[in-house]
Amino acid sequence: MSDSGGKLISAIVSILPKEAREYIGVWIMIFTPMMVIYGLYALQKLSEPSEECWKLQEVREVVYKVNACTGETIEMKSENDGAEKDT
Repeated sequence: MSDSGGKLISAIVSILPKEAREYIGVWIMIFTPMMVIYGLYALQKLSEPSEECWKLQEVREVVYKVNACTGETIEMKSENDGAEKDT
């Protein structure tokens, strides 16, 4: 913050009664950690791929779950994997 901005805030705070300054200080001490935690949580959510990125894709009769956002692939197990095929 610039020096003039600091002087302005100091002038405004000096006008307030002591009880009001203490009250505001308590609320700042309560909300600051909450806002930091929320900010970190929001950043974590932004970095996670959304469900819209995942799509099912069949390649050579095998179904894959493909994440178009990250390139991750997961082979999906079918119900007939362990069963013998009738010819």
